[in-house]
Amino acid sequence: MNILKRILLTFSSTWVFVLVYYLKKFIDGKIYYSTILKALSKLNILTFILAFDTIGTVVMLIVPIYYIYKCNHNNSDEIVGKVKSIDLIDNSFIPVYLGYFFVAMNATHFLEMLCFYFLIFIFVFFSGIEYFNPIFILFNYHMYKIQTANNVTAIFILNTRNVIRKTEDLKNISLLRINNLSYIGCKNIGDEK
Repeated sequence: MNILKRILLTFSSTWVFVLVYYLKKFIDGKIYYSTILKALSKLNILTFILAFDTIGTVVMLIVPIYYIYKCNHNNSDEIVGKVKSIDLIDNSFIPVYLGYFFVAMNATHFLEMLCFYFLIFIFVFFSGIEYFNPIFILFNYHMYKIQTANNVTAIFILNTRNVIRKTEDLKNISLLRINNLSYIGCKNIGDEK
């Protein structure tokens, strides 16, 4: 079950790559405009691509929304130890998504895009950063690097009204474990100042 969760999170966090590829094709007029007759003659391929894109986009949206819902309605997981320091790391992942953007913009064919996507998927899956998803940004979540007194580093993805700067502000947070050292959480209602 854990491997399925990681695959869905990785898929959800990297699918923006495929959307950028199709957006570029659409803007360039190379999709649905110049190839409409050819695509109609190969209806099975067009149907596959549309289904592929639709299912991928739905998964990209549903997985983070599911984790947000689950975080707000489940019991809280425990932090690995007493928190010693907290750092905001929202901007650390901008280069990752810029990389996705530029690679997707340079892919010229569907098969080339699939090969690039597969490589990116494998890198994200095995590096363990499947927890970072651009959809969380749309829901006002922030990413924090937490250092515990036991020298364990964890990643928190938290939805709070204000950016957390002090370890004392981590009280009354509901957490849901994403992987071994990554959590998604939110301040309990009525606990924010």
